[in-house]
Amino acid sequence: MLTDRLRSQFISVLLVLLLLPAVLAFDCRLDLPSSNGKKGKDVHFDLGPLDGEHSASKTTQTPPTTNEAKVRLRLCGDEGLKRDTEMADEDQCPDGTKVCLTLLNHKSSASEGARVTAVIPIWSTGTAEDDIKVSTRENDQGLDISVNGAEYAGGQQRLKLHLVCSSDSDDNKLAFDSYSDGTLTMTWSTPDACPKAADGSEDIPTPEEKAASSGSGVGKFFKFVFWMLFSGLFFYFVIGMYYNYTTYGSRGLDLLPHKDFWVDLPTMMSDLFSHIASNVRGGSSSGTSRRSGYTSLG
Repeated sequence: MLTDRLRSQFISVLLVLLLLPAVLAFDCRLDLPSSNGKKGKDVHFDLGPLDGEHSASKTTQTPPTTNEAKVRLRLCGDEGLKRDTEMADEDQCPDGTKVCLTLLNHKSSASEGARVTAVIPIWSTGTAEDDIKVSTRENDQGLDISVNGAEYAGGQQRLKLHLVCSSDSDDNKLAFDSYSDGTLTMTWSTPDACPKAADGSEDIPTPEEKAASSGSGVGKFFKFVFWMLFSGLFFYFVIGMYYNYTTYGSRGLDLLPHKDFWVDLPTMMSDLFSHIASNVRGGSSSGTSRRSGYTSLG
């Protein structure tokens, strides 16, 4: 009887564990598929240098007060933010919070200083793995991190963090973009968001990749020119035929704008190619005759 009860409890605990969402620490060393569709090649990122606490804020003037939205972030590791020593215990995000948003209201005439109106945990260490999405930006120049956080005051909280690859070593700033409808958007321009080689060095494109990228740009240019010419000719014929029909009542080939030119075009092209071919044959014959008339000087 006791054995059956223990077996039943063990199975219940096992089922609970299996049903729990996967919770993993956010890994700042990432290997992701290239945004350029390079088959069989992942892009390596190392965000380790961005570890530690970072902050950004944004103020909005609402006379006679000023509203401030202040965010604190710790990106890497399985530890949350440390306690903010400047805030009271009731104004702290829960332990294990990775991104904490604090909304404050300032009034110059108030003697007690800034008033905290909301403390919102956006991203916590307990966030399920499925709620964290990471993708490479265009041309692999950075990362986009999207997090579905917990509910706050009945609304779903979300984070959109854009890590932008910057070649400027002095550019390492976390910018507060917006907070609206429960979505916090931030941009972080930093050299540490640039792709790396597997050994941690800068990921420099191979000559083949450079050539492919250059060829892709040239191909797009010619495709653009082709569609511009095609669109121009299409509208030229449509508008011209409509004008000839409504103005002159033309029918058949007479509908074509500048009909004589288009009717004579095949003949002109034939004459052009015949002239080019005759010049080529004439040049070859002349060269042959000169070589055949060569005599040795003795």
